[in-house]
Parts: sequence; C-alpha cells; structure tokens
Amino acid sequence: MEKQINELAVLLEKEKTLKEEYALRYEVFQDETTYLSSQLQETKDQIDQSKIFIKEQAKIHYTVTNEKKMYGGIGIRVGKKLEYNSEKAFNFAKEKDMFLMLDKKAFEKVAAGLKLDFVEELNNVIVTFPKEIKISQ
Repeated sequence: MEKQINELAVLLEKEKTLKEEYALRYEVFQDETTYLSSQLQETKDQIDQSKIFIKEQAKIHYTVTNEKKMYGGIGIRVGKKLEYNSEKAFNFAKEKDMFLMLDKKAFEKVAAGLKLDFVEELNNVIVTFPKEIKISQ
C-alpha cells in the first residue's frame, strides 16, 4: 500500500504542475486572442443586424411580387399559422365532445377546415438563408 500512496503523491504533484502550466498558457492564449474574439463578436452582431434588415426587405419584396427565390439564394417559405381565442376553442371542443381538454395540435389540424368564426388562418412568411451566399459577378 505504501507504494500506491507514493505513486498517488507523485501523480498529485504532477497534476498540480500541469494545472499551473495549463492556467498560465490559457491566460496567455486569452491575452493573445482578445482582439480576435472581440472582432468575431462584432462580426456576428453585424451579421445578425444584416439578417434582420434582409428579412424585413425580403418579406416586403415577397408581399409585393409573390417571388419566393431572391438574389443570393435568399428564399421565402410560407406556412400556415392559426390564431384563435383559446377559451372559445376549448368551449367548442367541449361542446362537440371532441376532447377532454383542448389538444391544441389536434384542434389546429381540423380548425382550418371547419371554418370556425373565431379562427383566423394567417400566412406565416419565413425568410431562409443559404449556408453560403452565392453572388454572380
């Protein structure tokens, strides 16, 4: 057992030395990459702002032209989204003995076809971005 305790003591000392070296190198790494990290975050923020603007413009363009494919591979995907009063939907479900409690997913599957006065079917316009923007020169 003495041998294992001695080995453990050596390993613990080695671990301490490695942790110290790791911490020192990590600190140097952070110092050397602070500017790069800052530039990366600034670029990500600019990308986010650019995408917000492009999404707004793409939705407007789609509304005016009905075109779904745009410059650079930007696209429009249109899905359906139901808006309704949950309380009225629940009362409808109870009245029809369709559900013990409102199953939102099941209700939304049938609600559009039933043409209920408290349900409005809206287009849900989503702007999509390709992985790589292709710009022809």
